[in-house]
Amino acid sequence: MHGFRTIALIVCAAAALTAGAARVAGDGTLDPALVARIAAPGAPERYAALEAELTKPTDELGPPASAIRLPAQSFPDGRTKTLVLADLAWFSEDLQTIRIKELRVEQYAEDGTLEGTLEADNAVVDRQAMLAVADGAVRLSMADGDRLTGWGAYCDLKDSYVRILRDAVIHTSKIGQVDFSDRGQF
Repeated sequence: MHGFRTIALIVCAAAALTAGAARVAGDGTLDPALVARIAAPGAPERYAALEAELTKPTDELGPPASAIRLPAQSFPDGRTKTLVLADLAWFSEDLQTIRIKELRVEQYAEDGTLEGTLEADNAVVDRQAMLAVADGAVRLSMADGDRLTGWGAYCDLKDSYVRILRDAVIHTSKIGQVDFSDRGQF
């Protein structure tokens, strides 16, 4: 996965959609503060160790655990905020790094309602850093019906951030909230 580049316009548009109404300048640029906020959680160097871990053949990792259901993050009252589910998983000795086949991450609101799910064919999750790298098909679904699909991803589970690395497609009903009127043709 090293070397995949995210299409900046798609990432910026996705962030603009989730940030509410964002104005695009006449020259097609977004506010630099917004771009900086979007880019920070997705900086590739934060994910380099996980990318290397994802390239290791699974037959070298030992026998996998199956049907995993692991709370990765909790609210102060102990209720689950982030739940990691996996068909197959290989754990590091300290149990902080998990290599996963058929990943599903569920993110919950404080009232217990499901906010969104992230699914990936293959992934590595660092429980301590709350980061993940996915390879293969990636699908993000939000409770409001918005979806983001693509190939490969960087995920910051603490900041609820997902950066699709290739072939990103956004399905949203929020496009009407973004003002492209000053952009001109594109």
